[in-house]
This record gives sequence, C-alpha cells and structure tokens, in this order.
Amino acid sequence: AYQGSGEVASVFTGVATAQPGRELKGLERAAWEELERVRSEGVEAWEVRAAVDSLKTKLVRRMEMVGGFGGVSDMLNYYQTFTGEPDGLRRDLGRYEAVTPDTVREVSLRWLHPDRYTQVTVRPARARAEAPARTVLPGAAGPGEFRLPRPERRMLENGLEVWVLAQHHIPLVSVQAVVRAGGIADPAERPGLAQFTAALLDEAAAGMGPLALAKRQKELATSLATGLDYEQASFGLTLLADHFGGGLALLSDVLLRPDLRPEDVERLRKEHLANLARKLDESQELGDRVLRERLFGAGTPYGHPLDGTRATLEALLRGEAQAYYERRYRPENALLVIVGDVSPEEAFAAAGSAFGPWRGRGGVPVAEEGGGAGSPGLFLVDKPAAPQSYLTAAAPALSRTDAGYPAFVVFNAVLGGQFPSRIHMTLREDKGD
Repeated sequence: AYQGSGEVASVFTGVATAQPGRELKGLERAAWEELERVRSEGVEAWEVRAAVDSLKTKLVRRMEMVGGFGGVSDMLNYYQTFTGEPDGLRRDLGRYEAVTPDTVREVSLRWLHPDRYTQVTVRPARARAEAPARTVLPGAAGPGEFRLPRPERRMLENGLEVWVLAQHHIPLVSVQAVVRAGGIADPAERPGLAQFTAALLDEAAAGMGPLALAKRQKELATSLATGLDYEQASFGLTLLADHFGGGLALLSDVLLRPDLRPEDVERLRKEHLANLARKLDESQELGDRVLRERLFGAGTPYGHPLDGTRATLEALLRGEAQAYYERRYRPENALLVIVGDVSPEEAFAAAGSAFGPWRGRGGVPVAEEGGGAGSPGLFLVDKPAAPQSYLTAAAPALSRTDAGYPAFVVFNAVLGGQFPSRIHMTLREDKGD
C-alpha cells in the first residue's frame, strides 16, 4: 500500500498481485476483509510504535545530507514552501508521536470506504506454457542486426539544411537547431560573447518576455534547452507529436525574432558575473582555465574561456550581442534536425513555414581556426586554503574529421575512458587505498 500526500488532497493506493491459478475475486475479497478488520478492530499499540519509529528514522536520516535530493536544504525549502515554517520537521515529528491506535482507526473509518474507490485490474494477455527454469541461466541470443537510421535531408530556399528521421513507436518529437555560433567565433577582445548572446535569445522573443515564454512552454508541455560549446550553439525541445507545430513555432520565434532587451542584458550580466565568481573559487575550474590557455594560447579561439572574464562581462554592450547575432545566426549557418512521430513531408512543410522567413544579413561568416601557439610545461596555480588539490594534464590531439579519430577514441577508452581502464585501475587498485 502507498500513501501519496499532496498539498490539497492525497491518494491511498493498494496493489495486490495474484499467484498463478488464483482468481482475482478471491484476492480482492481478502484485501477488503483485512482492511475491514482494521476499521472494526483497530491496530495494536506496538504496530503503531513500529510504524512511527520507521517514519521518524527515514525523516531523520535525511538530515545526514546537507544538500542533494532530500537533504537538509531540500527539507527547509519544502517546509517553507508548503507550511511557511522552514523548521516544520519538528512539528511533523510531534504529529507522528501523537498518533495512537484510536486515531489510526478513526482515520481509516473516515477515509477508507468500500463504496468509494477506483479499481484497475490487469490480466496477462495469455497464460505461460510453462514456468521458466529459475535455476538455469538463459543462453545467449544470436548476433543482432543493427542498421544506422538514415535521415532524409532537404535544403530550404534560404539555405537552412533540414534533416528528418521518422520514428513512430512513441508519440514524441524532438527538434534540435544547431548554429555555427560557438565560442571559437568570439572576438579576441570579447571572450564570452557567444555564450552571452545565446543566453539572451530565449529571454525575450517576438514580443514575449520571460514569463510569457515560460507560459508558452508550459502550454506545450515542453522546455526549451539551450547549450553552447566552442563549435556550436544548440536550441532544442522534445514534446508530444500533437504539439509539434507549436513547438517549431516557438523555436523559430527564439531564433528568428529575439528581442535582446536592455533589461535582459543587465540581468544576465549580473547572473553571469555571479556564476563566474563562484566558479573561480573552485580548484578544478581554475586548473582547466589555465590548462586551456597554456595549451592553445591566450586569446585564441580554443584558448579563451567560454564564459569570458569579469572584465569582458562588465564591459559587454547590447550592440555587440546584436551584431554577433546578425553575423552568426543565419539560415545558411545552421542545421535543423527533427526526429520522432512525424512524417518527413509534414516535417519539411512545417520547417519551411516556421523557418522560411529566416534571412541572413551581411556576408557569410568564415570558419575560424581553433588552435594557436601554446606554451607547454608545468604550471602551478596557487590557491591558498583550497580544500583539495586538482591535477590535470593535456596535449593537442587530432581533429574530429581525421581518419584516425575512431582508433584514437578506442585508445582513449583503453587508457583512461572507462572504469576498468589502465589509468583508473593503476590509481585505484595499485596506488590507491
């Protein structure tokens, strides 16, 4: 049995599974007889005590964790949100302690009535020919056949490439727009501009502010996910097939019609500065920044931090984000991928309707070279009072398009990319405790 409590009401659920050959009617009758016995005779004091102690143990054990799901911070937030008392756990523990056999019987009489319930019966489609042999391991199946699905591709008149892969096993559609607007396109004097611009796009678009955009996503039962790395910016959502058209329209509003409002620029500036200050207090973040700068060279496309520096974030202007958007966010510099429960023709037609008006401005951007002149060596970042040391090492390697890339990925997995890899086993088993 399960008790699912909510802020306004709750649901009490009982689940019973019949053994093979037993009738469900008899199982249902036995369950109601036991429930009626509790309602008429009540429960014993030791049963109440055991149940209360079990519940208290679960609650108190959660306090061993400061954060995380279910920890102290989560409980403080929960009680503050629903009761207005961040320390409401004390009151709850007292309420459990006040439970007696009489109060248990009272609530069962009040809420659990045989004529006020919903029952769902699930029967197997067919009986098994024979019970499986539980003591014998099943044999291995033959080699399975895997065919990599191939999407249908089409180029819109404005230069936007669209890939569609139909998959009809569940009524979901995922849409992903990828734009060559990653960090390697940051001007040398403005590291972090690409990330800042990408973050601005879904703040306000087509006259809709943050709240209106959030409401629109809620109505579509989806959430727009944005991401950025050195090569690309991505914008995606997954939603029910019935909402495919609305989701595509939302994505086009964000990419084609961002408002880039001054108030959003200032708010995001404060958020990014706060995040940067937090990250720079972490040993790993400092180490990775120094490593990238020494590996590729300061100010190079790959040598600068994606999120910029404090100086550039403080000086960044709305006009710079606007110019970056106009230069990089254009149909011939993007790819739209649609996967899910939609036909290719329907997907291509919807893409043309939503993204057909997209037009670029100015010349086509030129791809940047990511590397630079690094300075290899051994470097120490002095961080007094750091709770933990962080060691990292790297060397420039081959491009993703190199013919030897697959072999290099396998080499990395053997060396250190998996749990039983050589480096991991050496450090954990031979050199560790």
